[in-house]
Amino acid sequence: MKKHITFYLLMLIAPLAGFSQACDLFFSEYLEGASNNKAIEIYNPTSSTINLTDYIMFRYNNGSPIPTDSLYMQGTLAPGAVYVAGNPSAVAGILAVSDTLHTITFFNGDDAMALCYKPTRTMIDVVGLIGNDPGTNWPVGTGATSEFTLVRMAGVTYGNTNWATGATEWDVYPQNTTTFLGNHTSLGCCPATTATISPIACGTYTSPSGNVWTVSNTYNDTIPNVAGCDSIITINLTVLAATANSFSVTACGMYTSPSGNVWTVSNTYNDTIPNVAGCDSVITIDLTINAPTANSFSATACGSYTSPSGNVWTVSNTYNDTIPNAVGCDSIITINLTINDPTANSFSVTACGSYTSPSGNVWTVSNTYNDTIPNAAGCDSVITINLTINTLPSVTVSGSLASNECEGSIDTLIANGALTYLWNTTETNDTLIITHAPGVLSWEVVGTDVNGCTDTIMATVVNVYPLDPVSIDLGVIDSLCVNNSLVALATSSPAGGTWSGTGVTGSDFDPAIAGIGVHTIVYTIIGTGNCTNTATDSIFVSGCIGLEDYKANANLVVFPNPSTGNFTLHYNNDASFVLINEFGQSIQHILLNAANNYSYTFSNLDNGIYFITGMMNGHFVTQKIVITK
Repeated sequence: MKKHITFYLLMLIAPLAGFSQACDLFFSEYLEGASNNKAIEIYNPTSSTINLTDYIMFRYNNGSPIPTDSLYMQGTLAPGAVYVAGNPSAVAGILAVSDTLHTITFFNGDDAMALCYKPTRTMIDVVGLIGNDPGTNWPVGTGATSEFTLVRMAGVTYGNTNWATGATEWDVYPQNTTTFLGNHTSLGCCPATTATISPIACGTYTSPSGNVWTVSNTYNDTIPNVAGCDSIITINLTVLAATANSFSVTACGMYTSPSGNVWTVSNTYNDTIPNVAGCDSVITIDLTINAPTANSFSATACGSYTSPSGNVWTVSNTYNDTIPNAVGCDSIITINLTINDPTANSFSVTACGSYTSPSGNVWTVSNTYNDTIPNAAGCDSVITINLTINTLPSVTVSGSLASNECEGSIDTLIANGALTYLWNTTETNDTLIITHAPGVLSWEVVGTDVNGCTDTIMATVVNVYPLDPVSIDLGVIDSLCVNNSLVALATSSPAGGTWSGTGVTGSDFDPAIAGIGVHTIVYTIIGTGNCTNTATDSIFVSGCIGLEDYKANANLVVFPNPSTGNFTLHYNNDASFVLINEFGQSIQHILLNAANNYSYTFSNLDNGIYFITGMMNGHFVTQKIVITK
């Protein structure tokens, strides 16, 4: 590991605003140089040696939300030291200071980098914005994440997972600057903290670090703080002593001690309560219990009940009532009392349109109402209801739908009268643009106003007719000479459609009328519901003037055809060709000879129909190619 000069402050440094991580490893240098001159460096700002196997470095290519590559680091990293991952093909200045050579450095300026702590699955630092493709790079100061060397500012002591602020934490140097790689200057991030507490304990006190003290005094105790550094606590300790007392008491039937214990047998007991200092006061009680008499009965009353001794109870319960018996001791009467009482309650409620009360009343006007229902004991429960009624919105839909439409037709519906809308198609805009699929269809929209009240309206039911499938195959007549005679147009499906295009008469094509060039041929079918569908193809008409026969391909090989845009052209002898688009424009010249092994590959063509024309062995040849991406 590379050592580095660290300036450790002897004062407490507050964390920088916007940092969410604790004191931990962070990216200290990012080098995106020419060609393979790339490296990335991490730094240990703590006062402890860190186990690198607890950390992972990730690369996210081109806006990917998931990692494209990862580096599981090994070994340990001393305080103030750096760890450098270099590109295996970098210059000697990078290789010399690299701790590892790894594909994690195969980054460009639009690839985000992240440093994570494995045990908690926590991201602790980031370069770039994960899941976002910036195109070329992210700006950083006067530079960017491509073609610059970025060094973390000395005042940065923590990682930053918020790139909006993290991008402001770097010093920018020219591309291929390797001077700073292998060491880093930082203020460090592990100062000690202090605190003072004044606890009061009874008998003994256990300090935060585990020391046990029994004497009042001022002590110093040390524990780790949240940053992993020493927290020195000054403890002003007061240790108080327990006290003891005793007395005798006589009771009838039972006795409740000062701490709340209930005893029913004569004996000597120990009872414990806090003394004036807050410590235990142990009381020895010499207890004599005189037995009372007992009786029980059940009573039911409404509102309140007066017991034999004169107690007034208003709550159903089992009570003990005491009166003197014949021998002067208590006669304890157990009374199982049921009180049937009315109850009262109130609440406020807001409803849309109407509200049904607990008793079943339906109210449609805002007001304060009283509602009465039986309570659990069978008595009246009077409820005061502060009711607010919000008017329901009135949702309307503008725009019309025909009773019968064709597949692919487009309609627009606009909802009005509410704040937000939800269509049964899951759209949430007020405007719904419908591209019709076949079937019997309907649309429903739920409108919600500012009070959360809703209204639902159903749009018109529409019958959508499917388009009849249509296709044509021009076959060998897709290439003709201008002096060719009238030809019948080739196979079409289904039968009964109409042909159109330059040079088309009925179901025939006349190259002399069409003229030289590429001509679009259209076949149209009117199907169910008077719905129209078309298929198109092209015919290339060439001059063929002064040439021998016209041949469709004359052993010219073009593959693959159709293609997504890449074609290879091959012939066994010298030949010259021209690539023509569907507008009859010459867009590329092609020469086959021994120098290119009689083969030629071209690519990056747009969707459409093209023609290859030229001379081979005294024949004019043409070949149609189709690009479908």
